[in-house]
This record gives sequence, C-alpha cells and structure tokens, in this order.
Amino acid sequence: MPARPWKRLVEVDPEREYLAIVTYLPLERYTEIREFLRATKQVVRQLEESAGAVAYSLDAHLPRKRFWTLSVWETSAALSSFARAEPHRALTREYGARMPGFATARWEVSGTAVPPSWTEARTRLQAASNGRSAG
Repeated sequence: MPARPWKRLVEVDPEREYLAIVTYLPLERYTEIREFLRATKQVVRQLEESAGAVAYSLDAHLPRKRFWTLSVWETSAALSSFARAEPHRALTREYGARMPGFATARWEVSGTAVPPSWTEARTRLQAASNGRSAG
C-alpha cells in the first residue's frame, strides 16, 4: 500500500527551518488493526487542528501490521503540545506497552525540503533505531 499523499496544513516558508518527525508503530496482533485505525483517525483530526502543524503523511503495511507517521512542525514546542494533548496522550499510553518495536527520529528540515521523502525518513529512523528493525 503506498503512503498516503502529503497533506499540507499551512503555507511553507522556504526561508525557514522546520522540525520533521517520523514514527514507526508496529502492532503485535492483527486483531488490533481495526481499533488502531480508528484511533489514528482521532489523532489525525487532532493533528489537523493543532497550532504549529505544517504537513503530514501516513504509511501502512497492513499484512505486516506496520504503520508509520511522518509530520512536519513549526517548532519543537508545537510538536510537544500536540503530543501532550488528547487524544494523542491517552493513545500513547494505551498503545505504548503493545508496541515494543516503536521507534522515532526527529531532524531539522528547510522549508525548501518540505515535505521530506519517505526514503529519507526511513533512513533516519533506521539510524536512530541503532540497528533495530523498522519494518
């Protein structure tokens, strides 16, 4: 399944720096997929309403129970505010123990490089995972 096309939430300034973040979300059981997709819709709605969110894309490999998010933020503070707010906060707690392979990577990206490529994101994720498999 190809990655969901990028959704741009605000106009990007090519002269500034942004924060990109990629997450790897592996589920353990197929029975969790439907519930996880429902929760993902909630988080996407939250993201689309979050101050400081610039753009995002999602990717999923359902047969392998593997999911990825890739988003761009105006600042680290905006990303932190999103992560601490509901429903993201509660879902992070709920799924955290069920995703032992969870991984994330953050990096600065220039406005001219928004959106970052999935290839770059996965390379950075793999490097940040210190050799753990990311799918």
